[in-house]
Amino acid sequence: MNPSYYVDQTRLDILDSGFPIRAKNRATGRYDTYDIIQLDKPSLLAWLRSRGGDNEYAENVVLLLLGHSGE
Repeated sequence: MNPSYYVDQTRLDILDSGFPIRAKNRATGRYDTYDIIQLDKPSLLAWLRSRGGDNEYAENVVLLLLGHSGE
């Protein structure tokens, strides 16, 4: 079963990075296609680790590049 990813309502107006993903909007309760840049931080980390990866340095670089604060 695929994990549920959620969007961050404050990031919905941010331009996309070109990496679409299926995620749930908590405000509407509906799934739709969003960009990884629109995911909330826990969902982005879950997505980055979803293929068995676990590289804290790379994760922090991606978080910063996509406008999330570091740990």
